[in-house]
Amino acid sequence: MSETLKVAHELKEAYCEWFDCAKTKSNVVEGKKRLLAFYRKVEGTKLPAFLIVI
Repeated sequence: MSETLKVAHELKEAYCEWFDCAKTKSNVVEGKKRLLAFYRKVEGTKLPAFLIVI
């Protein structure tokens, strides 16, 4: 497996984790914190396909 594919998979899993949390929790502040952390993770990877969506 390529390193790029590995990172893309990790980002997809991180997004799914955030999404599951966001739809089950009523704490909007916590949801926003987690989404911001996800955005930072995406920015750190520099993967163009993911940067387009943030």
